[in-house]
Amino acid sequence: MTKTLDISWLSGLLEGEGCFYYGDSPSIKVMMTDRDTIEKVAHLLKMPVSEQKKYSNYKQVYIVSIHGDRAIGWMFTLYSLMGKRRQAKIKEVLDKWKDKVRKQGNIDSFICGHPKSQENTYWSGRYRVCRQCSIERKRVKVL
Repeated sequence: MTKTLDISWLSGLLEGEGCFYYGDSPSIKVMMTDRDTIEKVAHLLKMPVSEQKKYSNYKQVYIVSIHGDRAIGWMFTLYSLMGKRRQAKIKEVLDKWKDKVRKQGNIDSFICGHPKSQENTYWSGRYRVCRQCSIERKRVKVL
């Protein structure tokens, strides 16, 4: 479990060095030259450290980034600890994410709300069909 002090520390670091954005999915990224600090970020986010290609006289740059649902979770966790500008950026990213989810529908469930699990899904021609609803429709037709 992540400690409150660590979350506060991370919010402070992201306030100055972090980037919240929406590329293919919601993302948080930190780039810096201090390996010990970036390793702490990586540990908290449970993500690996990657290195940017080093150019002749420049210091090595280390990167930690997190995407998708995990980034969303961290944005919700950090939101109240961030300044107004970062909060606005997080809100912008979350709004884009919510719009995409609304347009696509919940990708983990059918429109009816039943889960898209292997046991509850079958293919009817080109379409994935909710087995539970299909059984219910057949039962209603019989009655």
